[in-house]
Amino acid sequence: MRGKHAGLSDLPFTLEDLEDESVPLSSLLHAIAVDEQDGLQPDIFDPSSLIEKFKAADKAISSVCAGLEKKIARQSGELRESEDKHGVIVGKQDTVFKSIFEDFRSLDAKINMVGNTAVQIGNRLESIERYRSRALEAVQMVEEFQVSFPCLIALPFALHLLTRGCQCLFLSS
Repeated sequence: MRGKHAGLSDLPFTLEDLEDESVPLSSLLHAIAVDEQDGLQPDIFDPSSLIEKFKAADKAISSVCAGLEKKIARQSGELRESEDKHGVIVGKQDTVFKSIFEDFRSLDAKINMVGNTAVQIGNRLESIERYRSRALEAVQMVEEFQVSFPCLIALPFALHLLTRGCQCLFLSS
């Protein structure tokens, strides 16, 4: 341990001293600051103010860490709460979607039923139209016959022929 302005090779400790965790930091700092030969403390370095600054920085860092941990815990809780609310909303929307899908299926089935009924009605109307057309043809034939042979056919006989002709037409189709 040499004088106040010693070089790196003249330091009062070695690299092994710095790596040794059993040597307290304060004693290393004190060894730098104090010249062990004459016991004088140089004006260049005072470790006490540095140690106080380290302690204050450590306290500030601890305070910031504690604040961050509280903030993280609060935001984690808010996140869980938001995820729970989102899950409930998604569940409700899923239920609504399934309900709409089932309503659509039911509506589609009803539309198919109505379509099938409309086809059946159309088929019946076609067959009725054929009967009506044949009946009109029979009426026209009777009228033409009456115009051509007015003296031969009496009205009751014409009605009988008309009725008989319509029955024959209906039965043949």
